[in-house]
Amino acid sequence: MQKNGYSKTMMIADGGNAASSTPGSPYFKMLAIAATGSYSRLFNLHEERSNTLFVDGHVGAETHHAQRNDYMALYYGGVMQVKTFLMGDIGNCTIRDY
Repeated sequence: MQKNGYSKTMMIADGGNAASSTPGSPYFKMLAIAATGSYSRLFNLHEERSNTLFVDGHVGAETHHAQRNDYMALYYGGVMQVKTFLMGDIGNCTIRDY
């Protein structure tokens, strides 16, 4: 995290459930990479941006392009590049892997 920088490491962001029964509903278990299970993906619901809290305490509204290319995400094993997003609207969204 020190190498990436605290202001470039996402701690939490808007997320949504990708389950077919409730696509896009808010969900708290964050996941930055593709995997099965009931985890949320970053969900850019606000005009293709999501509210993002960084480790240094500042908040931004970031696009999936910026989240993928300019920042890293905090996860249980350290930091990682974000690769999986929910795209679309609540009730009608899809998982996109970049």
